[in-house]
Amino acid sequence: MAEIEVVISGIGATFPDSSDVQQFGKDLLDNKWLLKQTNRYHDLGVEAVTGHVPYETFDHIFYGINNRLAENTDPVSKLGYQRSFEAIVDAGLHPHAMRGRNVGVYAGSGVNEFEQRSMFSLNSPKAEGYCVMGISRTMFCNRISYFFDFRGPSCAMDSSWPVAHLQLQLAAQAIRDGQCEAAVVVCANLARYPETSYLLNSLGLINAAGAPTKCFDQDGSGSVRSDACVALFLQRSDQAKRCYAKVLGSSMAFTGKSSSIDATLPDPRGMQAFLSNFYRSHSIDPRRIAYLEADGSANVVRDECELNVLDAVLFKEGGRKEPLLVGSVRSNVGHTDCVSALASICKTVVAMETGVIPATINYRTPNARAEGLTAGRLRVVAENTPLQHTPDSVVAINTLGLTSMMGHTVLQANPRGPQPPQDPAHHLPRLITVSGRNEDGVSKVVKQVQEQPFDTNYYRLVQDAFSEDIRGYDYRSYVICPAAGGEVAPIERVEKRSVWFVYSGMGSQWAGMGAGLMSVPVFAETIERLHAVLEPRGLSLKDILTDTSPGAFKDILESFVGITACQIALTNVLAAVGLVPDGIVGHSVGELGCAYADGCLTEEQTILAAYARGVASNQATLIRGMMAAIGLGAKDIRPKLPPSVDIACHNSSTSCTLSGPAADVNAFVEQLSAEGVFARAVNAANIAYHSRYIQPAAPFLLQQLKEVIPEPRPRSDKWLTTSVPDDQQESDLAKYCSAEYQTNNLLSPVLFEEALARIPKQALLIEIAPHGLLQAILKRALPDPEYKHVSLSQRGHAHPVHCLLAAIGRTSFAGAAPNVAALYPAVEFPVPRGTASLATLATWKVDETTFNDTFTTFQEMVVYVHRWTDNFCRNFFPYSRQCSLADACHGDHQRHALHEGERHPTLAAVRRPGEYKRSTLAWHFPFQIHRMFNRTVPLP
Repeated sequence: MAEIEVVISGIGATFPDSSDVQQFGKDLLDNKWLLKQTNRYHDLGVEAVTGHVPYETFDHIFYGINNRLAENTDPVSKLGYQRSFEAIVDAGLHPHAMRGRNVGVYAGSGVNEFEQRSMFSLNSPKAEGYCVMGISRTMFCNRISYFFDFRGPSCAMDSSWPVAHLQLQLAAQAIRDGQCEAAVVVCANLARYPETSYLLNSLGLINAAGAPTKCFDQDGSGSVRSDACVALFLQRSDQAKRCYAKVLGSSMAFTGKSSSIDATLPDPRGMQAFLSNFYRSHSIDPRRIAYLEADGSANVVRDECELNVLDAVLFKEGGRKEPLLVGSVRSNVGHTDCVSALASICKTVVAMETGVIPATINYRTPNARAEGLTAGRLRVVAENTPLQHTPDSVVAINTLGLTSMMGHTVLQANPRGPQPPQDPAHHLPRLITVSGRNEDGVSKVVKQVQEQPFDTNYYRLVQDAFSEDIRGYDYRSYVICPAAGGEVAPIERVEKRSVWFVYSGMGSQWAGMGAGLMSVPVFAETIERLHAVLEPRGLSLKDILTDTSPGAFKDILESFVGITACQIALTNVLAAVGLVPDGIVGHSVGELGCAYADGCLTEEQTILAAYARGVASNQATLIRGMMAAIGLGAKDIRPKLPPSVDIACHNSSTSCTLSGPAADVNAFVEQLSAEGVFARAVNAANIAYHSRYIQPAAPFLLQQLKEVIPEPRPRSDKWLTTSVPDDQQESDLAKYCSAEYQTNNLLSPVLFEEALARIPKQALLIEIAPHGLLQAILKRALPDPEYKHVSLSQRGHAHPVHCLLAAIGRTSFAGAAPNVAALYPAVEFPVPRGTASLATLATWKVDETTFNDTFTTFQEMVVYVHRWTDNFCRNFFPYSRQCSLADACHGDHQRHALHEGERHPTLAAVRRPGEYKRSTLAWHFPFQIHRMFNRTVPLP
């Protein structure tokens, strides 16, 4: 049995100035240094240079987190929640597609500066138990599992900077072993406060001057700390729609105690043993490596150690002869702590997706003590360089920890290479329904989709990601790509409505009505099947639907089969996208469409019933009749009717259709027009349908329908009859779709007005016909906003397919979730390399700040720290005198001594930063106050 392959199928990432991995890739290829001067740090000898990502706002309502918990939740976790959601969307999955399934969450974190807040808040007047939940590292992973209802492992890990290698190892192995179907691997880091930078600088691990990071350079002086958050979504390769990379192997280990007195320096022997064992245990030939993304800490000694180990394992042990390209993302984004490995993975993904390795910027002089570098075996990618991709090549990622931790991962690119640009003219326009938290979010999504080059692979991922309702995404829109001239995508708030199918009757036919829709596969396949049914009977359905000559539809038989064929095909289109009606109603021959939608008749039975209706009309001996549309309801016109004219159709309270002898109908039309009443004669092939004059056709029709419908089927409650009066609803005629029912439909008046009265409010009515004949009647009888109306087709529309797609798109405003991907040919998965990211299509509603780590007043700060230190001093300085709040606020501290020469800790807190560096207690508090205000607090 072949081993299960695990792939990275989605990435959610945020880096300084980059909200997703695609933008991050552009920045890398533009050779940008993403760190900049900020107002975060002001003292301690640490320059105010860092990489910042926004964390102050958070869509807590979307995640089901109340305001108080949101204010107390660690911003590191908040970033991880959002990036995890984006990674799943980027994988082309509906965010809740994996709900209730066995999906693991592996969350990594490092030094979390925000945990200090929990300690200090205990003595605050605003202290709450929510702080325990908000700061707990277990909530980082558990909240993700809870939100998505994942039932797999949910693990929080803290294992130095290479922790993501361990996360990948455990997640991939869980998938291979069947413990999980998929997994989220997420890490986040925020370099918010100066204390950590100060301490790391004292160890020589970061660049306190804020100078550019010079990886592998002889003049390397460390890197600058930076914010970042990355989430990966891992799946089995046979279930993934996207493959950024195949995970061939990943591992992390403690490589042994350093022989140096400096514990931060790694042990070269242990590193070499670890790396040798990695390639041996994973059966990976080092000669396959096309590029290696190294740690590149920009510390001369650590770079020397790392490069020499790589040289020894890959060349001297591995037998590699060709020079190996190496680089480090730190040169662009600095040191991202526990996100370091995932940041490196993002860079290698950019290289594999674009075919270009971004340069390691700021590299000038090779590290003289790195033998492989000076000998040319290892070559730093100092400028953007093509990635030499072969089916067998791999890329490697190496990360070093604070002490002797080391992680290593090997990835292989998606085997499907980039595809050439697609010509929209050769493809059916793509409909994509989208949603968002608010109008601005939806507008952003629409714009992004529209701006993408035409790519059926990208569109399919977007269609799948938004295939169902996303809880909390209350605003919707749709996009048609490419757009027809002047199309503007509407944005509406979702209003859940019942869905009703309305089938029109005679008068909806028009020349060429099916020609423009034959490019829709579901429609065309249906017409092909119906054509095969009618062809033995001497009718060419395809010619009927595509004939644009003036003589089209002169034969009433062609009108009946043409209308019914379009209705069957359009019903199949709606069924393909998953639109199921809550109710069905038909007008005249439209009740054949009702019978098909209700499951009472098959495709073949429905088209043959329409054929029988036309044949009966042609064979029966009938008077020369006429029909007329009148601008009055049946109740209002009845007193004025001539004895020879019948009311054929009760359309609405303001509209009806008359039927009778041609001369009598024409005379009555003239009379009504003279009275100022709208009246227009309608020639229905000189036949007075739905009147006493059509009775001679009944025997012909009934005989043929009995052959077509040998076994009546019960009508469902969804189908509102328009041919049987209310007082006969319990009769067998009304209960069954039978030959008798359809014959009665031809003979009886159309009780459409009565049926409309039974449609509940908050309904969406979809008119299914070659033309939206009933739109005016429906909108007057069932007005907006209580009812919404959509017509699938329109006579003479310049872009019939766009008309149909837009109608389907508008159904999403009523809470429907059309599976629009079903309208198009299948897309091969995984999608090719270079398919655009979907991560930024996830939108958030952030109207207010949900995190505040500053005090509003000096008094509040003093109260806050004073209470904490008073409690501290009671425990550790039992002989100390307590300083009053008034004294503290006025800085009158000289009178209060703990022991000889010692100041009260509360007052030490408001001294200038750094003044009490030799006192651990006093040294800590200035940092805290400095942090709280983002400024130095002067004393009088």
